[in-house]
Amino acid sequence: MINPNDGGPVLYPEEVDSLLLHGTLEIFEKINRIEGNWDVREAEGVARGFVDALCAGASSTQYIKSVYLLERREVDSPAGDVTLLVYLGVYDEHSERAARHMIQVIQSFKPRPDRVVDIAVYDVSQPLPEFLDRVGATPIFRSATLQQSESRT
Repeated sequence: MINPNDGGPVLYPEEVDSLLLHGTLEIFEKINRIEGNWDVREAEGVARGFVDALCAGASSTQYIKSVYLLERREVDSPAGDVTLLVYLGVYDEHSERAARHMIQVIQSFKPRPDRVVDIAVYDVSQPLPEFLDRVGATPIFRSATLQQSESRT
């Protein structure tokens, strides 16, 4: 039971919808900055259904402006484990909400991806992070409002 007076978690409307629909919310782990050197590239071999689910999830909001699907690997890792990185472009004030929304999308996708999936955000009011250009990344989703604002500049 959620008690709004106990200082517990704040739920966004889409999380309340999911809670009412499924009776529970999945647990997710929030990690603030991961240190180390990473090799990042566009994701390969990802199921089309998963990409479609990410795009549908992003388009169901007003606050997610772009989505990149990348792979990252720790440079010095002997195992070379590859992690999927869902990189969201949002305005800074919506960064946590956007990340939590995409967590809901990923957790409801069946079958679940067979790799670890991380979510990161960047502020679309700032210049595009330079590493995206360096690796030649193209977004799997771009909102119509972002496309319109870019065409004016």
